[in-house]
Amino acid sequence: MVVITLNKEKKKLYIDKIPYDIVNIATHTESGEDYLIIKSILLFRIIPMKIIKSLDSDFNLKEVAFKARFHSKNICKHYKNKQFYRILAEAITYDSLDEYILYESLYDNHRLWLRPKDMFYSKVNYNGEYLDRFHAIKDYSTLQNIEKSLFL
Repeated sequence: MVVITLNKEKKKLYIDKIPYDIVNIATHTESGEDYLIIKSILLFRIIPMKIIKSLDSDFNLKEVAFKARFHSKNICKHYKNKQFYRILAEAITYDSLDEYILYESLYDNHRLWLRPKDMFYSKVNYNGEYLDRFHAIKDYSTLQNIEKSLFL
């Protein structure tokens, strides 16, 4: 059985006595459920917010969040909505070790999202054509144009 403890004074969450920094909250793309993102020295992990709320019903992310800095140049474009996203990290669930991709929308409010890793990298049938769900943007001039559009 996994033992989870929360120490708000130290701004840490412990899973089986291993300390994790509390980073942020992301939304699962399929279920709409919110997950707490935590980070150790080696791994990002995710825990459903309902479990965190069961540990502390007054949990307030702003009081305990560690400001993680993501330095990712992994930009991709969604096949259907044509919007751009930045891949931030791979994360695993706290219990079953299922793999997820943590990514940020580069439009609107820069919301964080979680999607199962195999689904993130899957191909989809779109109008009879098989496309990558997320297409990596590697061309420097395209990246420059995306950057400009974010600030103009």
